[in-house]
Amino acid sequence: MGSNDWTPPPCQALWPIAWLLSWRLMKISHIGSPAHCGSGARRARVYGLLLATLACSLATEAQNLPTKNQQRLAAVIDRTVRQGKEAVLPPHISVLLGISLEEVEVPVKQFVQMKELVRGIDVCDLQRDDVVMFVEDRAKKESTFYLTSPNGGLRKVLSVRQGTGYNRAPTPADRKAFDTEKRFWLDSLAPDRPQTKP
Repeated sequence: MGSNDWTPPPCQALWPIAWLLSWRLMKISHIGSPAHCGSGARRARVYGLLLATLACSLATEAQNLPTKNQQRLAAVIDRTVRQGKEAVLPPHISVLLGISLEEVEVPVKQFVQMKELVRGIDVCDLQRDDVVMFVEDRAKKESTFYLTSPNGGLRKVLSVRQGTGYNRAPTPADRKAFDTEKRFWLDSLAPDRPQTKP
């Protein structure tokens, strides 16, 4: 995972730290008049819980912020919708990927690179959360479709060989290949330009 994809720890990981702070505050509160130890301990626990709540809130807010690559993928999707050519996702592909319940053509906006390997990206017209990246090897008559969404995760993989589709749970090799395709479209449609020095 690259530095652009870092996410903060979940809230559960912050509670041990909060209890440690609470314990330290309680120990500190015991230094002084014994008459105030009980109230000091209670205040320490309250402060610890408040600190945990604040840290959890900040961590949750940070987790909900899109990563840099998610922002770039959103730009890729937006550009595909605005500038891509009109096309359709074939009926059997849309069903096997779970985009449609019946075998119907799904309208998409599309970019395609026609080289030795045909590479494409489709964004569904009616549901922009359904994004399909595909690679076609015409010589082998094989195609692979990767279903993703604006968050950039791999949802499904579909292989088509000799006209027959085979969907499966993504394997580590699938995820690596998908990352390659995602990187290709990020660099092609939303390049990460380095900041220029003033």
